[in-house]
Amino acid sequence: MEKKTELKPCPFCGGEAVIDTIEPHSHMLVFLPDYGGETFIECTGCTCVVSGKTEQEVAEAWNRRAEKNEDDGRGCIMEASV
Repeated sequence: MEKKTELKPCPFCGGEAVIDTIEPHSHMLVFLPDYGGETFIECTGCTCVVSGKTEQEVAEAWNRRAEKNEDDGRGCIMEASV
């Protein structure tokens, strides 16, 4: 049984994310170049999309979040100094 990739909610609206892969293919009826294939993650709420070549690459990009740092009192998150 395939292990399902765990996806975090959308970073913009909190909506559910779905993943889909379009396999490489050639277009037979129209004059378009061959398609190399790609994997997409899309939010079902706001339609935010991340795409890439592999499911792992795209899932890592989708699940990556900025580090929460010190709040400056105005609701803005300040960069942590190194």
